[in-house]
Amino acid sequence: MGSIEDAGNGISSRALSYFFASYSIPQDSDKLDGFDLPEGKFVLYVSRLEPENNPELVIRAYRQVQTEWPLVMVGGNPYDGSYIDQLRSLADGRVIFPGAVYGKQYWQLLKNAGLYVFACEVGGVHPALIEAMAAQNAVLYLDTPENRETAGDCGIAFQPNVEDLAAQIINLIRDTYRRQELGRQARKRAETIFRWDEVTQNYEALFSELVTKKIVAPPSK
Repeated sequence: MGSIEDAGNGISSRALSYFFASYSIPQDSDKLDGFDLPEGKFVLYVSRLEPENNPELVIRAYRQVQTEWPLVMVGGNPYDGSYIDQLRSLADGRVIFPGAVYGKQYWQLLKNAGLYVFACEVGGVHPALIEAMAAQNAVLYLDTPENRETAGDCGIAFQPNVEDLAAQIINLIRDTYRRQELGRQARKRAETIFRWDEVTQNYEALFSELVTKKIVAPPSK
C-alpha cells in the first residue's frame, strides 16, 4: 500500500489502509511484569523473525552501538528455527530473544521501551508500527513509502544499511528530549488517524465511493 491509487478501481490505497489499521490498548499495561528490563531504557524490535523483516540488519547495527540499553527482539519463526539460531549467533550478550509476546505483556514492552525500531519492508500499512506509535514510542522506521505514510514526521527514517541505522540509534539514545517529543507526536498521530471513529468514517467514505461509482458497459455491436 501507499499513496498510489489502487490499479483498476481508482480508490486511494491510503483509504484501503484503514481496513487494517486500528488498535486497542489494554488496561494495566503501564508497568513491566515478568521482564528484567530497565524501564524506558531498552531498544525494542517486534516482528516475525524472517529476512524480509530485517532482524539481521537490526542486530548488526546494534552491535556497533556503545550502550548499556539492551535490544529486545520480540518474535519467532515457526517455519525456520535455524534462522533464529543464525540471529542468536550474530547477537552479543546485550540482545534478548523472549520469543513471541502477546496481549498485556506485549503492550507493557511497547509502553516501557525507550526506542522502537521498525524494519519491515513489505506488508503495506503495518499494525505493529501503529501500535508502537500509540504507545508513545520514539520510532525509527525503515524508509519505505508505506512506512513513511504511516509514521509521517513522527518518526525517523533510516536507510537499509548498518551504518545509518546504528547512527540513528546512537543519536536517539543520547537525546532524551528528542525521544520524548517524537513519542508525543507519534501518539497524537495514531490517535488522530488510526482511532476507531476515524477508521469507521473511512470505511463509510470508501463504501460510498464504491456504491456511487458508475460502471460503463462497452457499446454493443
